[in-house]
Amino acid sequence: MSLMLTTTLHMTARKFSQTLTHWVSSAVDFKGQKTFAAPVTLLGRWEDRSIAFNFRNTQGNDAGEELMSDAIVYLNTPVALQDFIYLGLSAEGNPATVVGAFWVKRVDKSTSLRGNNALYRVML
Repeated sequence: MSLMLTTTLHMTARKFSQTLTHWVSSAVDFKGQKTFAAPVTLLGRWEDRSIAFNFRNTQGNDAGEELMSDAIVYLNTPVALQDFIYLGLSAEGNPATVVGAFWVKRVDKSTSLRGNNALYRVML
């Protein structure tokens, strides 16, 4: 990431005021369907913005596929590919049934110069 983006991200971290719901993709059931842990509430910054980016596979390598984001979320909590995030509160156990919940397509991590703080830019 560029120095300008890193600086912007760290300034943004102080302004996390939006409530988000996060579902961690936990396993695959006997039918081959994904299951999710109970939803967790996070604070972050949500932007309804579409940008093109290279998709990364679960090992973190560029898979060579270009995708468009539905939204961009800034967090100071790590999330993983295949998780789901929703702007607002939800107690629903399955994020696939929540209108407006999007799956995590890419996560970029930016650390402070001292390495003691991290900020995550999440492409949904």
